[in-house]
Amino acid sequence: MNVNARRDRLFLAFFFGSGFSGLVYQVVWTRQAALALGNTTAAVGTVVAVFMGGLALGSALAGRWAARHAGRASDLLRAYAGLEVGIGAPALTVPLLFRLIEPIHRATHAWIDDAPAAFRKGWQASPGHACAGTGLAETLLLQDKPQEALDILSVVLRDHPEDAKARVAKARAFWKDGRPNEATQELDRVLTNRPDHEGARMLRHEMER
Repeated sequence: MNVNARRDRLFLAFFFGSGFSGLVYQVVWTRQAALALGNTTAAVGTVVAVFMGGLALGSALAGRWAARHAGRASDLLRAYAGLEVGIGAPALTVPLLFRLIEPIHRATHAWIDDAPAAFRKGWQASPGHACAGTGLAETLLLQDKPQEALDILSVVLRDHPEDAKARVAKARAFWKDGRPNEATQELDRVLTNRPDHEGARMLRHEMER
């Protein structure tokens, strides 16, 4: 095997390792982000958006430079190696960054724990108020209390039967309570009147997974 062939194979092996590492990053960061954000859908969306954004930014910034140095393979290889080191070193700090933002997560969860009391006060001050009632129900769902949420939403929808947000919240409550048929009926009612309702479409997609 001549020197050029050996060098090409070595380069391809490094290139394969780079792509493999990138996919490993995505899987690990998605799992860590899911723990931080609370659901896989948001985690995957965040990681893929950052990853694709980085590819686009790299293409825009480095593509022009690479075009000017297309005839000098050694410069391109040195630049590629430098970029790999520049990517790999910060990647090792990502777990540390997740630990650093844990206080924000704890503060957020503390707010969620206190939120039902605040919404309940608004609900008690204005019984039947759609915004206060739906907000209270949604915070109860975050605490895995679907039956309490259903009780509140039944009152809201009695006074505001066409409130799409409350009806989507009721569908989620039914779903969390193990009643998928009732959840589907609520979503069908929303999507019949508003086929582009984002909340209803996202919940339906989540239920069908």
